[in-house]
Amino acid sequence: MDPRLAAAAGVVAVGEGGRPYDRFRDRLTFPIADPEGRVIAFGGRALGEARAKYLNSPEGPLFHKKETLFALHLAAPGIRARGEVLVVEGYMDAVALHAAGLDHAVAVLGTALTRDHVRRLKRYTRRLHLLFDGDAAGLRAALRCLEVTLNEGVQVAVTLLPPGEDPDSLCRRQGAERMEALLAQSTPLFEFAVAELIRRAGGDDLASRLAALRELAPVARRLVDPAERRLFLDHVADAFGLPPAEVERAFAPRARPPRPAAPPARRSTALEEAAYGVLWFLTERPESFAFLKAHRVDGDLEPGPVRELLAGLLARERLDTDALAAAIHAAPEVGRELARRTLEEYDHLPDPVRTFHDWLRTLRRHRLQRAEAAARGRLAEAERAGDREAIRRELEALRSLRRERAALGGLAWDGTEKC
Repeated sequence: MDPRLAAAAGVVAVGEGGRPYDRFRDRLTFPIADPEGRVIAFGGRALGEARAKYLNSPEGPLFHKKETLFALHLAAPGIRARGEVLVVEGYMDAVALHAAGLDHAVAVLGTALTRDHVRRLKRYTRRLHLLFDGDAAGLRAALRCLEVTLNEGVQVAVTLLPPGEDPDSLCRRQGAERMEALLAQSTPLFEFAVAELIRRAGGDDLASRLAALRELAPVARRLVDPAERRLFLDHVADAFGLPPAEVERAFAPRARPPRPAAPPARRSTALEEAAYGVLWFLTERPESFAFLKAHRVDGDLEPGPVRELLAGLLARERLDTDALAAAIHAAPEVGRELARRTLEEYDHLPDPVRTFHDWLRTLRRHRLQRAEAAARGRLAEAERAGDREAIRRELEALRSLRRERAALGGLAWDGTEKC
């Protein structure tokens, strides 16, 4: 196969020195197909102790993780026969469920369920059944699904696996009948979200319920369908022991009093956009950690809370998702702004990897421009003082900075864990 075609297809990657290598070496490799069954990418599960347990082909013209579902072409008959689709978190889970006879299972590919996924599944069924691990990550994944299924006209149920189990282990140890029985005990997503938010807020006391109510208010305000909104409000009222009219008032859009002399709102700068974008990309693609760490990307950011958070993460030897979640939780203002940008901007990017590269180059270019300006200032001082050694040093610094700026086009991540 032509090496250039192999690289474009994502089956080989280019390492240090420009040498190609097999992207999926030492991995059990799965074909990823489109809804018609045509192979558009591959996924690999590590057979050894690789840092990335799972690795997919890089995104390209045919493959977009946020709209592709593993095994959809195989599951389509089962989805239509059962009238629902079972959504799991990885292709090994989907394979195990199909082997156990649950032939309506599909899997997301290293990303959370997205609105594009939901819209694709709506072509087959309006009933979505989400199956997640019963750990903290599974709980977070289930709650995120509330946002992407709003106003899509779908019925969504959630089942959490017993702690320590995954679909494969549960089916092998206890059989498909146990899995079917567990799925039959599912909870509607609205009910699950209300109960989980109350639990996360600390308990069943008034303060916890108010905290959960505040988190639910933005969800209620975004509901467009009157029937769906009424169902949600009635359930919240029942869960909180409040009259439905009181809940409706609490969730009503707040009227803002006029502020005639209000100062103009602070506009997001390109640098701020890029800083939050890099942080978001790391949360979506943790395998980019080694690249960001090797290129000291935190040093390109302007001083501020995002830079502090990213620097703390990149100071670690390796990234784990719990540490990432804890770091964002410890910086609530950053977390809120990141959540807002994710919902309004980042979830709708047509090519996230290309945008990620644009963000990196924006940040690096700005840092180099600042460094060049500082070097020119020092050069002017050296010329006024007649300091030849300082003049030579600053001229060399300027040449080095310009070379680095000229090489910005090569600042690109290849989609693997390599630096």
